[in-house]
Formats: sequence, C-alpha cells, structure tokens
Amino acid sequence: MSAAEPTALRIRLLERGDAVVMSSAFAEIGWRKPVELYQRYLREQDDRLREILVGFVGGEFAGHVCVVQRPAYWPLAEQGIPEIQDLNA
Repeated sequence: MSAAEPTALRIRLLERGDAVVMSSAFAEIGWRKPVELYQRYLREQDDRLREILVGFVGGEFAGHVCVVQRPAYWPLAEQGIPEIQDLNA
C-alpha cells in the first residue's frame, strides 16, 4: 500500500487539535477519555516526559500509545527503561 492510498496508515506525535477528536472517538465506543487527559499528555510531551504516538487510517483516528520516559514502575525506572502505557486502538 502506498502512502497516497486513502487507507494508508499514518503515525505521528500528538498535536494540539487531536484532543477533541480522540476524546470523541472513544466516547462513541462508551469509553470515558476526557479532552483534559489528552491536554495533559500534550503538556507532558512538551516537557519530554511522555511521547504520544497517534495513528490514523485513511485520515481517521485509529488509536494511540504513550511512551513514558521516566516510569513510576520501579523495575523499569531503576534501569532507565521507558514504559509503554495507554495503548488504545
């Protein structure tokens, strides 16, 4: 599948306009993920504490995953290993 095809997968970092789109998409399936959650994620991404990768298929939001640079989970933190959190698709 080429990048020009409408069903192509596109992955990028979270952007300011994504919070409403993501919250709405999860609300449609009965999940409560408020806009404020993604706004906090964006602040943490700006502070380099977390990276949020957002996926789109055919231009439509398809899911996201967070990579936390300094996790609270001590076995990972002790070794300086980032943690994958909040994987949703």
